[in-house]
Amino acid sequence: MTTDPERPRPIKSVALPAQRASVPATTLLRGFFQLGYVTTDIDEAVDYFSVMTGVSRFLHFRGFRGVDALGNEGVINMALAKTGGHEIELIQPLDRKFGFLSDPLPAQGFALRFHHVGMLVDSKQELEATMLAAQRRGLRIPSYGSFQGLVHYLFVDTRAELGHSLEYNYRNAAANAMFAGVPSN
Repeated sequence: MTTDPERPRPIKSVALPAQRASVPATTLLRGFFQLGYVTTDIDEAVDYFSVMTGVSRFLHFRGFRGVDALGNEGVINMALAKTGGHEIELIQPLDRKFGFLSDPLPAQGFALRFHHVGMLVDSKQELEATMLAAQRRGLRIPSYGSFQGLVHYLFVDTRAELGHSLEYNYRNAAANAMFAGVPSN
C-alpha cells in the first residue's frame, strides 16, 4: 500500500463518543489570552517563574475568598503578569476546597503545575453558550461563577482530552480597568 504524503492521514487513535461526534464544530479555543498554573506557594512560584522564564513582575491578589455557582468555596492567592501579549496566571489554593485547583498539587512541598489555557469571551451570553457547547460535548464543568461581579468565569475539564483544563472569562469594564494594572514583562 502506498501513501500520498500530501494527503493527511486520519487520526485513528481518537474515537469520540457518539454524543460528541454529533456536536457542531464550535471552537472551544477562541479568544486565547492566558496560561494558568497552580502552585503550593505563590511567592516561590513567582521567584521560580522569574528565574526560569524572565517573567518577574506580577500583580498580586492575596487571600481572595470565592464561592462558585456549584457551591465550591475556598481561598486563593493569585499573581498575574503579561508577556508577549498574553497573561500568566499563578494560583495558590490556600485550602483543598477548590478541588479542581488543588487536586494536581502535592499535600506537602513546593510544586508548580500547568493547569489551564484561558480564553476571553465578549459577553455573559457567550460564556453561557460556551458552557452549553462544552456540556453537549460531554465535558465536565468543575466550576463557574463570578468574582465580585467583575469577572464571570467557567472552567471546563479537558484534562483527559487535552492534558489541561480550559477557562473562559468575561470581564466587565471595571474588571478591565483593574486588570490594566497587570505589569508587562
